[in-house]
Amino acid sequence: MIKGIIFDLDGTLLDTLEDIADSANESLMSLGFDPHPLDEYRFFVGNGVENLVKMMLPKDTQQQTVDQVIAVFQQAYNRNYANKCQPYPGIMSLIDELIQRGYKLGVCSNKPDAFTQVMVDLYFKNVDFVAVSGERKDLPRKPNAAMVNYILDKMKLGVDECLFIGDSDVDVKTANNAGCKSVGVEWGFRPIQELIDADVTYTVSHPKEIMDLLDNDMAKNVV
Repeated sequence: MIKGIIFDLDGTLLDTLEDIADSANESLMSLGFDPHPLDEYRFFVGNGVENLVKMMLPKDTQQQTVDQVIAVFQQAYNRNYANKCQPYPGIMSLIDELIQRGYKLGVCSNKPDAFTQVMVDLYFKNVDFVAVSGERKDLPRKPNAAMVNYILDKMKLGVDECLFIGDSDVDVKTANNAGCKSVGVEWGFRPIQELIDADVTYTVSHPKEIMDLLDNDMAKNVV
């Protein structure tokens, strides 16, 4: 029986793409690099800030330059993270219903932990998440299962009592590595075929379908 839900953040709960892209392009141009179109960032994000910056920069860029861009990007994103970001339509209603029904909720993100905590506090200030974790030095980032195990420990639940909900192959691989079922969302950053290829358990096209899945197992099972 499912008792807990772990959400990815960017591309699942929050549409953060434009603020990330704006901050990234601002940092690139300030250091003499060309900006990227918005849609390219759909495939740059999801594996932590260092990997994001490496995807933004030309191949074989020296680590010193990567570190410089990371620092400038983090400063820019600190100014811009709430400019255009919004929860996806239907997310707040979903969370309200999950809380009313007694599900334990958590957030598991590869965004730096400081930004993860700030954004969850800003956009979900009335939601009592059992645990929220971004990328931290003491927990390997997704798709390693460490963050999921940390959240499950806080929830006091087993892997068979939890769904992991995300929008990328990284999220699906994280769930698979942890041993829990995954739900891939079609409204996020990545094409749904990427999640299917990663062996996602279910897919949904709207947040309300997650309640259908929990109630009636009506989501599209692609296994």
